[in-house]
Amino acid sequence: MPLIKLPFCTQDEFDNAVKTVEMCKVERPVWGFMHPFFAPGGAYGECWWSLDAALAVDGYKWIDYSCEEDIVNNLLETMESDGRVKLYGIDGFGHIPSVKEPIASIPRFYDTCYTAAKRRNDKDFSQKVFL
Repeated sequence: MPLIKLPFCTQDEFDNAVKTVEMCKVERPVWGFMHPFFAPGGAYGECWWSLDAALAVDGYKWIDYSCEEDIVNNLLETMESDGRVKLYGIDGFGHIPSVKEPIASIPRFYDTCYTAAKRRNDKDFSQKVFL
């Protein structure tokens, strides 16, 4: 993808960053996410984390707008009946002795979804975001 001249990044660095994000893209359904998403990568494998997925979408949307709709659909489909958005796919912290209950996500993905709805002129998409 051609890069407009930026003072903090060369074309090669930009291409490498895009390649790294694309290596973390998961195309198959995992832990309730039925649409493609970006995993954190590394030892986390294909487990989704709502914060990492939203942050990746913030940048990658300029390459492929469909990732915005994918993150909105994935989060809506995995939201708990009380409105809690899971922190990550497994939704449990059994490996941390002091935490006995599921943990909710920090609201970073709300910014991602709100920005997407504001930028797009699509009433149906906006209604999903503002549910």
